[in-house]
Amino acid sequence: MKPSDPMPDDELRALWKRQPSTVPRPSLAQTRSRALAFKARARKRVLAGWVCATLVIGLLLWHAIVDSDQKMRLGHVMIALGVVIGAGFLGRRWPRDVPGESASVHTVLEFHAAEIARQKQSVALVVVSVMLAAGGLCMMLFSLWQRDSHPRIAVYAPLVALLIVWIAGYGAWQRRRARQLKQGLDDIEWPPRN
Repeated sequence: MKPSDPMPDDELRALWKRQPSTVPRPSLAQTRSRALAFKARARKRVLAGWVCATLVIGLLLWHAIVDSDQKMRLGHVMIALGVVIGAGFLGRRWPRDVPGESASVHTVLEFHAAEIARQKQSVALVVVSVMLAAGGLCMMLFSLWQRDSHPRIAVYAPLVALLIVWIAGYGAWQRRRARQLKQGLDDIEWPPRN
């Protein structure tokens, strides 16, 4: 047989089988460990969000009760409602339990991918929550402006700037979180199915 002659199929198959596998095969223990670590981080994030939301809602409702100005009261209630909606969305992101010890690597990986995907927030839901809170803040600013006997833009400009920075920062944080979740999905190493 000359070097230019094609190899027989049997020899090609044997050569292919001897090649080392380039696809890493994650062990079940590694896969479960990553899924459990993600679950723990997600639960801490949700719990921290609920604790903060509870404190903010309580403070806002207390101010709504004691404030005599109707516009300020409405502003406090609108912000509290936005926070309530945001806290409700957090409940949808509470991670489920990792499949049991008898589950296969593929089952655990599929579960892990589904949990990462569940952490994504709908842009429409975020906008509803943020717009309610921003509307409440604007209502409160308007009320403060009306109360002032000599309103000056220089006094209220920092508050308006802070409101704009808050909305922009929240939007940037949401985009960053979406990128992190996408990266988490891309980093899952799927073993070949036998």
